[in-house]
Amino acid sequence: MTVQGGVGIASASFWVSALAKRGGETLSTHELDLLNRLPVTLRRLRPRQHWMHVGDQTQKCAYLLAGVISESRITAAGTRQIVGLRLAREFVGLSGIFLDEADRDTQALTDCVMVEVGVAALRHLLDHGAIRNALIGDALVGESIAQEWMINIGRRSARVRVAHLLCELVVRMELADIEAARSYVVPLKQHQIADATGLHRVAVNRALRELAAENILSITGGRVTIRDMRQLEEVADFSARYLHLRHSGHDRRKERRPFAAQDA
Repeated sequence: MTVQGGVGIASASFWVSALAKRGGETLSTHELDLLNRLPVTLRRLRPRQHWMHVGDQTQKCAYLLAGVISESRITAAGTRQIVGLRLAREFVGLSGIFLDEADRDTQALTDCVMVEVGVAALRHLLDHGAIRNALIGDALVGESIAQEWMINIGRRSARVRVAHLLCELVVRMELADIEAARSYVVPLKQHQIADATGLHRVAVNRALRELAAENILSITGGRVTIRDMRQLEEVADFSARYLHLRHSGHDRRKERRPFAAQDA
């Protein structure tokens, strides 16, 4: 694997291993060799820094090693709607392999580290079935999440919207087995939760305080700590089915430590 920008082979190999798992089938030795030959670049982003803007030509995709990325659109009135979140150990921008122009802004919410790959190089590998299935599989899971978010914004109360988003983030972070999941801190501020749920920040704050009053979570110094994950799932009417985790062996009802969502 060709590396640039100071990224080591160990970091770059995350990209290959993650893609190998995504399609639900084993990649051949030849396919793994093709992936290992891809040139990759290490990219670091600061909070609020854009990785891609609406209308940009899609020339790159990435695997996020650390941090949180938002995908959003700005309305004519200047308000922002977050339409997707990408967490550590998830892909960013794979739709660019199939689409020539970005249809959303992609921006760092926290300090981020990612491994970039050119989409032109990946397009040349679409003739290989297992690689193609892995890329399409990621896109389809993203579509499934987008449908659930549409239901969340269009048909759920403020309290349920916030609870559902927190539940989803817990599951995705636990499955990634990242450091933030082990410490149970989600680096989302209340205004970012608002942008992801289509709510005003005041409504998010009210929803969190209602949940705190029921002892489902607590709010201390801007940090939201989930005290009763099972009850939060009940409030959210949460099922992880739309995340398509059937091969993960993840038990959605196991006992968990408290989970904290941080706010400045």
